[in-house]
Amino acid sequence: MRNTQRTLFDVVCTKRLPPRSVLNSTSTRGLPLPFSYTGFQILLCKRHHYFQSIKDSITRIHRRTTNPLLQHTSSSPKMSTATMDQTVSDILHPLTSSTATSQTITTAVDKLTSLLSSTPPSSQDESTILSSTFSQIFNLIKTTPPPAQSPIIDFLTTLQTRSTNPPRQHESMSIWSELPTFGWTARDYINFDLGNPNVSASERESWTNIATFLAKLTSLKKEVFDFSLFGLWSIREGLEEEGNGEDGARLAAVWLTEAGGRLKELSDEGKSFEGRVAIPGSKFGDKSWRGFSKDRWGVWKSELQGWKEKVNDEGCKDLVGKALALM
Repeated sequence: MRNTQRTLFDVVCTKRLPPRSVLNSTSTRGLPLPFSYTGFQILLCKRHHYFQSIKDSITRIHRRTTNPLLQHTSSSPKMSTATMDQTVSDILHPLTSSTATSQTITTAVDKLTSLLSSTPPSSQDESTILSSTFSQIFNLIKTTPPPAQSPIIDFLTTLQTRSTNPPRQHESMSIWSELPTFGWTARDYINFDLGNPNVSASERESWTNIATFLAKLTSLKKEVFDFSLFGLWSIREGLEEEGNGEDGARLAAVWLTEAGGRLKELSDEGKSFEGRVAIPGSKFGDKSWRGFSKDRWGVWKSELQGWKEKVNDEGCKDLVGKALALM
């Protein structure tokens, strides 16, 4: 009976007939004549109620696929991801202008929130808007130098104060107050190939831009913008691991320059993380660090002083010096 039930389940899911060998096997003994339904056949066993529920499910599927009204109200996306990306990019692009003002920021927020309001709650379009918004923000940041990032940061902080009516949630997070999926998107953009000599200068510059952006957000001391763990990872890669060269030192210096005040507070508080996400790098494997600490902060300062004497790039040397001065 077990094989028969599994085969019947496959029929329901795939709309394929079971193999003749199964239909003729002894495991089907006691079953009534075949039952024909919407282009395929299944066998009903004596356990009528069990298979009646399967029949009812098929009936509901059949009605939904043949009822024009139900087809019309389905939640299929109205706009492709590529189209949505372009729409959102057009909304956000004025933020990169040197003439961007507070009105530019307000206009971008209004357009984006209006775009979301035009979609049904919990629809695929809603999800696509969120995904496109945050990915396009990071795509802009990659080519936006630190001095020009303020309008994009102000856009995010303004967007985060907006609410939806009625309230909406995505992935159990409130739109817009908790910026659902923003942190996930950020995680996708910090996979830097440190120490690779073949990386282009523009790619390295994009790393600095992204690190600066996340560090500046962290310095705001708001939970929704807390990327301190990302900062710890960057500093660990640059100062606690071997082989990441000046790339690692540069990004560590970025974090200690732009968010040093906040990271120092966390170090004084001894903020820790669960599991092994904040363990020490290979150079300090004997340490029991599981997050920020005064001891770790002191090691970072010592390592950064060593890098100040070793780096060849003048821009990196200046950045390291600035970070040390703030520590």
